[in-house]
Amino acid sequence: MPIPSLQCDACMCDNERVEIEAAAAQKLEVQHHGWPKEPEVCAAKAEDYAEMVGTLWKNGETIIEPEEKFNQFAQHFHSDLEHWISEVSEVFHWRIFFVELVGHFAFSIFGPFSTPLLFLCYGTKIGLENRGFWIFKVSPPMVFQLVIWLLFAMAIVAYCAGSRENLMIIEPKFAAMCLFLRNLPIATKYAYCSTETWMSHNTKHIEFKYRAFQNLLSGWYVIPQENFEIQAEVAFIGVLGSKEQREEFTVRFLPWPQNGMDLFLMRKRIDVTSRTMFLAPTGDISNPDSWRRKPVRRRIIEDSSSPRDSPELDNSIKTLKNKMSKKSLGQMRSFVLGGEKKEGRKTMCEQAEVEKHLFQVAAAGGEVGIEDLFLYILKGISYSEKAFMPPLQRISAFFTLITVLLPSFLRWRNSGRFLGPDPLSVLFVVGVWPSNFICLWSSMLFIAVGAVDMWRRRALMRSCAAMISVQREFRRHCPAEVDMLPVLNLAHAPTVAGWRKLRQLCTEWGKFYQSRIRAFSAQFFFFLLVAVDPKLVNWNPCKWKI
Repeated sequence: MPIPSLQCDACMCDNERVEIEAAAAQKLEVQHHGWPKEPEVCAAKAEDYAEMVGTLWKNGETIIEPEEKFNQFAQHFHSDLEHWISEVSEVFHWRIFFVELVGHFAFSIFGPFSTPLLFLCYGTKIGLENRGFWIFKVSPPMVFQLVIWLLFAMAIVAYCAGSRENLMIIEPKFAAMCLFLRNLPIATKYAYCSTETWMSHNTKHIEFKYRAFQNLLSGWYVIPQENFEIQAEVAFIGVLGSKEQREEFTVRFLPWPQNGMDLFLMRKRIDVTSRTMFLAPTGDISNPDSWRRKPVRRRIIEDSSSPRDSPELDNSIKTLKNKMSKKSLGQMRSFVLGGEKKEGRKTMCEQAEVEKHLFQVAAAGGEVGIEDLFLYILKGISYSEKAFMPPLQRISAFFTLITVLLPSFLRWRNSGRFLGPDPLSVLFVVGVWPSNFICLWSSMLFIAVGAVDMWRRRALMRSCAAMISVQREFRRHCPAEVDMLPVLNLAHAPTVAGWRKLRQLCTEWGKFYQSRIRAFSAQFFFFLLVAVDPKLVNWNPCKWKI
């Protein structure tokens, strides 16, 4: 009788062989994807792997290991991240909020006499210089804040020395409220800085251009047009990954119909209204600089010799993208600060060509990368914002000036005197004007920027909806550049996954600014509630009348 074990080894069936080979292949695949390997395998292939990888990363005569090159790129990226991206954080730091609130309150009231307290708050002279509190170093922020403090100190002295009967009751209360509202937005802005960034403001000298761009109204209250790409880079890193990984995410469009047969096939696949049934965009925009900007459309005719698939367009997009240098965040930062004006203008012209060719590829039914499509949508939103949005800074400054002068107008109507009956009241009224104006203007700008941010987010989400339907109710309130694009081919599975990533990019873009605006809105509402309701000011429930 034969031995069973020998018989099984000699006469192994095909099914068992297939299972063993599949298990071995699965084990090899698991090891290939980074799961733990046997120590002897790692030791045997370590030298071969190092030699193979080292030859792939040669730079001149030096050999750069992939991990070392990745670390260099990460360090360079995080050095830019420290100055720009972490400037605003998702976390509200209460300690930083109270330190900045106390520091700015102290300088607003006591001026240079608050220097010992400011040293306790910030610890170094560099922190005072970066905030314009150090009077021994002349700088535009320091001169501006010193003039505001001198006028406000003059108003305080006049209020204490003069007769309060010559002033309206609302004027000192209004000055105190404005003093608080002037420092509340500043403390809120610093509270959304990361701890490392806030500490760098106290230990490193910040260049004037960066400080003026980020710390003053133009950088803190609004997202500049040049900063759109930087915020998009943050969203790309969080949603899509590195630049090499982003190339894997593409979407495929359905082509715009060129003749009657194409229109018939399009009507079978998607919903088409009677208004857009016989019209297709040409790629141009009518009235590009006005709020009536719309895509130019042509009538779909029976005979058309337009090419269906154009590989030259796809190649031209790749050629243009290869010509455009892949800028790091540091190069973007220098471009925003005005260090690369000539190269910036050249890049803008090339970007316009890329946008034009992107529309042509999409209209022909080609594939477009998610990164290019999202930047195309952002450019359209920035163009629409310039055309649609009124000059909010000028409008808010005008209404702020009326609000500041309103008590004086009421005094002039009642007593015939605009500034007051005696010189001390005149000094008080004139002294509080600059502080009140700066405070109310900054608060109104914050509110206006909140409205602009909501408009941007609605335009982003409308642009996502426009990618899956040509119905007008889904394409209303989206940029004209997005309205020109055809719908996505949802029968293509990678396109559906790409559209989901596109929607996530639209929600992730600029979320740091949204968090800051929401926090300030809540604080502003609570302060107005306390200032208006006397029951909250005099917190004594026993005296309340029900």
